[in-house]
Amino acid sequence: MAHMDGKLDWNPLNSSEYKRFHKIKVWKYTDITKDLHGLQLSVASILEFSAIPMFDRSQSCKISQVEEKEKEIQIKALIKISTALTLAVKLQYPGAHGTVSIQCLDDQKLLLLQLKNNLTFDPKASGKLQGWNESIDCCHWSRVKCDNSNGRVIGLDLSNKLYNGPDFDIYYYDGITGGIDNSSSLFRLQFLQRLNLANNIHLQGEIPSAIGKLSSLTYLNLSNTNFSGQVPIQISHLVKLNVLDFSNCNELYMEKPNLATIIRNLTNIRELYLDRVNNSSMGDKWSQALAPSLPHLQVLSMSDCELGGIHKSLSNLQHLSVIDLHSNNYMVGGVPESLAGLTNLTELSLYYCDLNRTFPEKILQVPTLTTFKLHGNNKLQGTLPEFHKNGSLEVLDLRETNFSSTLPSSIGNLKRLRIFSINRCQFHGSIPSSIGSLNLLEWLYLSENQFEGPVPKSVFQLTNLQYLVLSSNRLNGTLQLADFLLSFKNLTLLDLSNNLLTIDTHGCGVNSSFPQLHILNLVSCNLLTIPKFIKNQTSLGTLDLSMNHITGTLPNWIRGISFLNLSSNYLVELEPPLTISNISMTIDLSSNNLQGNFPIVTSSFKYLDCSYNYFSSIDPDIGNYVSEASIVSFSRNNLYGSIATSLCNATYLKILDLEHNNLGGTIHDCLTHLTELSVLNLRGNRLVGASNHFNGELRSQNLFELIAMMAGRTTMHSESRSLHSYANGIFFYYKNSVSLTFKGNTYEIQNNLAIFTSIDFSNNSFHGKLPDELGNLNALVVLNLSHNSFSGHIPSSFGSLTQVESLDLSFNAFSGKLPTELASLNFLGYLNLSFNNLSGKIPTGSQLQLFNASSYEGNRGLYGPPLTEHNPEANPTTSSQLTRIK
Repeated sequence: MAHMDGKLDWNPLNSSEYKRFHKIKVWKYTDITKDLHGLQLSVASILEFSAIPMFDRSQSCKISQVEEKEKEIQIKALIKISTALTLAVKLQYPGAHGTVSIQCLDDQKLLLLQLKNNLTFDPKASGKLQGWNESIDCCHWSRVKCDNSNGRVIGLDLSNKLYNGPDFDIYYYDGITGGIDNSSSLFRLQFLQRLNLANNIHLQGEIPSAIGKLSSLTYLNLSNTNFSGQVPIQISHLVKLNVLDFSNCNELYMEKPNLATIIRNLTNIRELYLDRVNNSSMGDKWSQALAPSLPHLQVLSMSDCELGGIHKSLSNLQHLSVIDLHSNNYMVGGVPESLAGLTNLTELSLYYCDLNRTFPEKILQVPTLTTFKLHGNNKLQGTLPEFHKNGSLEVLDLRETNFSSTLPSSIGNLKRLRIFSINRCQFHGSIPSSIGSLNLLEWLYLSENQFEGPVPKSVFQLTNLQYLVLSSNRLNGTLQLADFLLSFKNLTLLDLSNNLLTIDTHGCGVNSSFPQLHILNLVSCNLLTIPKFIKNQTSLGTLDLSMNHITGTLPNWIRGISFLNLSSNYLVELEPPLTISNISMTIDLSSNNLQGNFPIVTSSFKYLDCSYNYFSSIDPDIGNYVSEASIVSFSRNNLYGSIATSLCNATYLKILDLEHNNLGGTIHDCLTHLTELSVLNLRGNRLVGASNHFNGELRSQNLFELIAMMAGRTTMHSESRSLHSYANGIFFYYKNSVSLTFKGNTYEIQNNLAIFTSIDFSNNSFHGKLPDELGNLNALVVLNLSHNSFSGHIPSSFGSLTQVESLDLSFNAFSGKLPTELASLNFLGYLNLSFNNLSGKIPTGSQLQLFNASSYEGNRGLYGPPLTEHNPEANPTTSSQLTRIK
């Protein structure tokens, strides 16, 4: 700093520090500096200058005291200026904390602008990159992060936030569409350390191999995109990666190269997320591939990757904290006990992995373990260990496993436990009273085990409970429902169903201090009345009080509940609704004593089962209110009149069951427009000693338009599975059944309708010929047209009913020869053609000859095995043998 004449050069505008900064464009605050005697200094230069030592003490002998005093005054003035300008920066940029970001380099800005121009966004929704403007420093652009020391772009976040719209199933989309190829300027941002493209669900194509050029990447997130194909080998070039996330890219796979090759050089990875990326090529070798390559791995998330079994070498990854391998359905075998040696383990998720053998107890005793999810492995055996005091477990989920034995009293040591779920296991014995020590418990699921004895009083100490499910055990005793409602202020789900309990509802009147339940299931709890407090349960969406002793009138205020099951009680009438509810309802009122007219209680039914009652009529507009229903059943009632034409508006109907009533008239043609209909049951009833009298012909359009009964339609199957989720879950149970005459016997087909596509028109008065188009219904499994007056030939098109297992045409007036095409029905297990007017020889060399002779009896002129070998025309069957019994 010394000048030639021995004086110090104190002019900051000429200092090397200022010149160095002057080469870079920095912020200037001219309005502030003008007030300071016209002195214009950049913030950066003043801050830099303020850091220069006040004096060079080694040259102090060359400075007079006067000069030293003058320089001190100058320095103090500059410090004041520096302080003022620093304050101005903080006021203008509150996050700056006294430091100033360097402006981004021109070449970096150019690359980002090229990237913006090349990316495709939804023009209606996207505002993601509107701020990327050439006139603004790109280091200030949203989603861009620069290195403050040199202006290079080191971070780029183009991720998309997905969220539900008002109807909970529409995504408002603001993401990238199309693809990114190797020519993209993205891959020339060579100093990038973090790249996030997550949740761009329409970003598609293969991962560009040019991604390997981004060699500085430490964080790469492509999760929830639609990238597909082989993961490129160039990923292995990103040796600085700490985090690699390809999760939920379910069209990606690692085959050639496989997982072992791709991660071999990625030794710095701490977190690896490959959920739903296909790694089936590794079989059960994936564990051995991870251990030597990723020594610092802390988070391993590879759910639904088609992985094989777990090898003990996984325990060599001693830094592992999180292991999530759920939904790997080929992970047969056991869990290695060596995982208990992972001293940093906090989360272990192995649910739905088809694991078997015996689970090592020691893993549940790992002191750092907070989350343990093993549910859905129904072949996996095990018992709970003795839990040490002050255990860390917060989530313990063993439901749907084969764990057994008793609950240890040491379960009370898990003071941090919030979720405890062991439903559908094999636990037995009593519920230990120590469970009342779990003060933080929010979810307690003990259903479908073999617990017995009384419910311990200590349960009522669990004041934080939100979900309490004790159903389907052998618990006994009398419980006051009010105790549950007063003890658990946060309770939203209560299920005490199917035990040996008696629930006393005294004290359960209207009470504002009761919690607002969402689900209440008290099936088979010896209830005598509907608890009155339900009237004020405005949040209640599911109520199941089936299989009790409830009598009297069903109150009209109950119509506001979405899922309602009051089946198998003794209700006799429905209180007329004051208003019609505007919510969609799923209702099961079957097996009561309800009579009279069935009223409309809601604007929309999703499911309606009123079977096994005494209803005599239905509102003729019923079809307008079941337009979205999948199942409607009024079987085994006393219905008179004809089928309501409004049912033709039930366009989503899959099952219509009106069997065993007193309905008459014809089948309306418009019913054939119900293209989703898979089961139509109109068979006769004998409840009041008479058969139905549906009559008329089956015209071709009646059957040709039943599209759902044609092959290739899967809607019935998917719907039935969704119904089973209610039937088998804790939230709601209702019967999904239809009575069908199948293979000669009448069956109540319950919770199994996904395998049936059926027509049962038996015991009616249909007449005329069968249309050839009936053969187009080639997904039929059951066809029963028995006990009618059909005539003419059996259509040869029946040979196209390739899925049929039961065919009953008995007790009609069919004539002519058996079509040879029937011999091609390979799945046919039951055939009844008896008591018709068939003739000719039964086709030889086919399975038709393997049926019992009773399948063909009562047909004039029919011969050949299994009947007589000779033509019986010369010795016709007597009239008494042709008597048709209906």
